[in-house]
Amino acid sequence: MKWIACKDQMPKDGKRVLVCNEIGIKSVASYDTYYNEWNSDDSFWWPCEVNYWMPLPEPPTAAKPLLAAAVPCSHEDIYLRKSGIWKCKQCGKVFY
Repeated sequence: MKWIACKDQMPKDGKRVLVCNEIGIKSVASYDTYYNEWNSDDSFWWPCEVNYWMPLPEPPTAAKPLLAAAVPCSHEDIYLRKSGIWKCKQCGKVFY
């Protein structure tokens, strides 16, 4: 991913992105078009303080080989549900 200059393009309103100022300080923030400011978890930045932004990378996915010992079935098509419970997509078996 490449840095995008704020003067060229701004992210969608409210979308969390990685931002950087002119001296290299980075933070995860979202731009609020109504208040004309960047908001991060611990502060806010004025538009003139942010020079560049880039989309956040996708979070890592769980590695299937690590689950092999705990899988109660022989299928490999497994996914993690939001509740933290693992489930086989083929047979539907649920395990913790």
